Amino acid sequence: PPELLRDFIAVERQRESGSRHVAVAVDVRSAGSLPHLLPLLEEMIVSAAWWDLVDDISGNLLARLLERHPAQVKPLLRAWAKGGDLWLRRAAMLCQRSLDTAQVDAVLLYDTILPSIGKAKFADEFFIRKGIGWALRERSYAAPAEVKAFCEEYAAQLSPLTVREALKVIHKRSIE
Repeated sequence: PPELLRDFIAVERQRESGSRHVAVAVDVRSAGSLPHLLPLLEEMIVSAAWWDLVDDISGNLLARLLERHPAQVKPLLRAWAKGGDLWLRRAAMLCQRSLDTAQVDAVLLYDTILPSIGKAKFADEFFIRKGIGWALRERSYAAPAEVKAFCEEYAAQLSPLTVREALKVIHKRSIE
């Protein structure tokens, strides 16, 4: 019910980061109630405004919701990726990293990355550059040629940090 969600968000705003991680772990088990969880997740991501909780939410609860409700979650992720909040952008680009390879939507991945490169808003922010690199590195396990081609095509728009992170696994494999 909306009033329960409103009360939960009010409590959430008063929590410390450590207890928020517990809330994420508990909510992963009940990820079926999509309409009630998405506003809460957005609130948690925006109010947390730090990488550890954002990465926890995106890789766990948000990823489970994407698996179970792709038609509802994909448009939201695309909107977050173009929006005005750095942490929502990071969550959007990182949420597929814990999915099985067959479940990763490469088009969605790049749709969430492209709005934050080059001269785009937040493109110079460390946590965005690192997040893009991490998302691409995770993709490189399954599709190294794809990630390498992306890095080459957008080389002028990607930071050295992003490229280094993105190609880390590919370079390591080529040395072995």
